[in-house]
Amino acid sequence: MPRAHTGRRAGPAYRNGYLGSTEGDDSNRDAAGGGFESDGDKASSVLDAGITGSYGIVKFYCLADYGGGCNCLDANEFFLDNLSRNTFSDGANMNNSIRPHKWVECCDRFMH
Repeated sequence: MPRAHTGRRAGPAYRNGYLGSTEGDDSNRDAAGGGFESDGDKASSVLDAGITGSYGIVKFYCLADYGGGCNCLDANEFFLDNLSRNTFSDGANMNNSIRPHKWVECCDRFMH
């Protein structure tokens, strides 16, 4: 059963404005029903407003339903203002390429 993420917010900001935020996971930011709707892969910056510790890491993916390459942001990092400096684990650039995200306890790849 997925863990509740009360008080944790994952939210990317687009260069020209705010896209959205959500508590918990979102398997496709381009589909209705999550914190992001019709946002597709427009994020050029990301925020982890979670708390450090258990499930304090946001794992971002390239393809819907947690597919493709991935990369993580720890709550200690908090905000990343330029995704063009980062790549997914498959080598694809992260700028304007994030579809889903989920909260995880650990990750072997982090953005910088």
